Amino acid sequence: MANQESLSSIVWQKLRKRGSAMLGLGLIVVSIFLAIFAYLIIPENTPNANRQLPEIALQPPLFNTDCIKYQNAATGSDKSWLASVFTGFESEDE
Repeated sequence: MANQESLSSIVWQKLRKRGSAMLGLGLIVVSIFLAIFAYLIIPENTPNANRQLPEIALQPPLFNTDCIKYQNAATGSDKSWLASVFTGFESEDE
């Protein structure tokens, strides 16, 4: 019998010959990398970005108010750095 190659090696050889296929593969790899590590690359530092206080959220559009910013008394966090990446970091301000 002749030299038999696996199907995956044949597909990989054909992909490497086509520049557009390699460009597409590179784009997919970069997209996956950015999707996984996006928070670490560009962290979202807006305090209270998703905090909805009912007193303010139920007001009509174009409602204005002044918010007072004060330091959070609880500064200790028992979460690991990796857990904080997935569940969010504590805000320094309350």
